[in-house]
Amino acid sequence: MHNLFLGELRHHCIDIWGLKTADKRAKPRRTQVHTPEEQSDVLRRIERGLREHSVKTIERARLDYLAAVARYNNIEMTDNKHTRHGYAEKLVEWVSSVPGGFAAFQLPPPMAQPTSFYRTPTDEADPVNEIFTSSVLKELRHDIRQMYLPSWLEKPPSNIGDTSHGKLKADHWRTLCTVPMVMTLVRLWGTSRSVGQEAQALDNFMHLVAAVDLATRRTMSVDRANQYDVHMEAYIRGMLSIYNVDLVPNHHLCLHLKECLLLFGPTHGWWAFPFERYNGMLQKLKTNQKLAEIPLTFIRYFYVGATLRWIMETIAWPDFPEFREMMEKFREAFRSSRRGTLHTESVLDSVADDVSVNTSKRGSKEQKDLPIHIYDRLLDLINRLSPTPFESFYKGVVGGPDYLSPTAEYVRNVEHNGVTYGTSAHGKRNSFILFSQHVNGTSIQFAGQISQIFYHTRKADSSNIKIVEPFFVVQQFEALSAAHSVHDPYRKFPDVPTWLCYNKFIGDTHLLRLDDIDCHFAALMYTPADIGQECVVVRSLDRVSLTLHPLRLS
Repeated sequence: MHNLFLGELRHHCIDIWGLKTADKRAKPRRTQVHTPEEQSDVLRRIERGLREHSVKTIERARLDYLAAVARYNNIEMTDNKHTRHGYAEKLVEWVSSVPGGFAAFQLPPPMAQPTSFYRTPTDEADPVNEIFTSSVLKELRHDIRQMYLPSWLEKPPSNIGDTSHGKLKADHWRTLCTVPMVMTLVRLWGTSRSVGQEAQALDNFMHLVAAVDLATRRTMSVDRANQYDVHMEAYIRGMLSIYNVDLVPNHHLCLHLKECLLLFGPTHGWWAFPFERYNGMLQKLKTNQKLAEIPLTFIRYFYVGATLRWIMETIAWPDFPEFREMMEKFREAFRSSRRGTLHTESVLDSVADDVSVNTSKRGSKEQKDLPIHIYDRLLDLINRLSPTPFESFYKGVVGGPDYLSPTAEYVRNVEHNGVTYGTSAHGKRNSFILFSQHVNGTSIQFAGQISQIFYHTRKADSSNIKIVEPFFVVQQFEALSAAHSVHDPYRKFPDVPTWLCYNKFIGDTHLLRLDDIDCHFAALMYTPADIGQECVVVRSLDRVSLTLHPLRLS
């Protein structure tokens, strides 16, 4: 996937947008987009003014036209005359002094496409998109500092674009382009106040993001592979029409990735990242000058480690403190780095596994009474799942075998399959989640924030086996009203699932199990001008689902 992460995402940011030099580019003036016909009108006005030697007529033209006409006729300007009046005076002076007079003047043709910055055919088009300026980079850096990303997703450096952060790895480019840049550029370039070039550049970039996101999901289908191909082709065609750049081999290779997706399935099963990790492991091995024995030693210990992990994670160890401590020490000793593709591509496996004391890490706090309203919801939830219904503790069945315990163990966070879910008070970055609920028979996805987590213990049927399961008290973010949802710039890009909610909670809290949680989302708070209320940007980090859930609108 280096072809996508480095060959496409990095290439677009560095070679097309000039991310490394954006600090030096001032914000361009916001000018109106002119069609070729409108460009012709402006150029003819300049021509008429020169014929009449009228400075006043010429200086009515926009500065970019006047500068382009001067360059086209090889008219040199002094440093302090780069104004509309200065160009108009210089053009009139040149026509009056040049041999042949007005007959020597050459009127440049209009551009073939609409533009907000006129250029002549002889101008060398800047391969760097001038709209990615220092002000855009400043906003991106600000958003990176302010946004919340879960702990399993490494946040890009907040000084992005500065060489001091060092070389970014492939997965850094993936995160940067598919999360922070989506959240920042859409709010800057995707509104009704954006100029034509900004909207054009954004649409092109979002085709690339959608293609990369679709190609690197943990599941694959024929429709998804076809949709990847549509976005990648649209990106390359748009790139050639917008920017003065040449195709590189990576662009050609990306157009053949669809066949690989159809033949081999999800890319995480056959991309090259595992081989690179093995190369890193090999470099750290102490050879002891016995080079011939390295392959056998390496494969032997690989199988030893794999077998040990399998044994430790699949055996139902007895519920005794000694075994719980053993498992905790094992996970601490064998836990690999929680960064990069090694982690981010494994953490989003299904969370619908059975969560018992044998598979969930428990806290050590004492049991506390649950609030009545939470207890009643817990009772209803468990009775919908358990083959043997429980009675309420508060109905006088104290000491009986069938009542549900009214106490629970409150914890700050829960870790499952390498993913940490935390409360808003103690682990805010891990508290933003997407969860599904059935509404009128349809599964609807909501955005919410975890406020409390507790472990509850109950008996499994009539046996003495205990089930210890975490539950989550979640507050739901309020969806935009129908009137405001039309001003949500993120909903224009359905294949990059991102949307706005009001930054406030609605209704009562939800009580969820782990398998109700779909994924984390990246969160950023800001106030859109067209809405006038503080909103939270919900950037879904789901890399599993084959289909997107419908959004809940008020």
